[in-house]
Amino acid sequence: MAKARSARTAKDLRDDLRTVRYKMQMLVGTAQVLRNASGNLDSVIHNALVESFALHCRALIHFLHGDARQKNGAPLFGSTKPTDVIAEDFFSATGAHWKNRPAITATLIRAKTMADKQIAHVTEQRRTLNTSRARGKTWHFARIHKHLSKVMHRFLRTAPNLHGAYVHEIRAVLIQ
Repeated sequence: MAKARSARTAKDLRDDLRTVRYKMQMLVGTAQVLRNASGNLDSVIHNALVESFALHCRALIHFLHGDARQKNGAPLFGSTKPTDVIAEDFFSATGAHWKNRPAITATLIRAKTMADKQIAHVTEQRRTLNTSRARGKTWHFARIHKHLSKVMHRFLRTAPNLHGAYVHEIRAVLIQ
């Protein structure tokens, strides 16, 4: 039997928002460096930045859409663990649900799958990526950032009881 998700306190959620801020800062920061470097990075530094982008992207997609369902009702990304913090927690803490959340886009589904298959696990899908022709052709940093920012904006506007420096810092990062 699956362990039930625990209720989050206001303090828990404030602390969790600090982590969300960090994840957003890292996603935006790595995307900017990769966009601006345009091939001028050592391959190890480039790969480390791509992997950092992918891991923070994966975490934010899970945070914003971790409870997403397929049309048949099955979890889109597997089950959410009781200790995972997802955006819905900020609503359910007040007895509400996140209404009007933007649907997860194909771009974000693809990015999450890519992070899972290309970064977080050693898979057969990596074989074609380990070539010089594949470099830079698979991650669409600006598009992923745009799609995540749209959902994050909606979250920040609609989640109850969000205030404070972390919210302002996340909003500032989204503008970049």
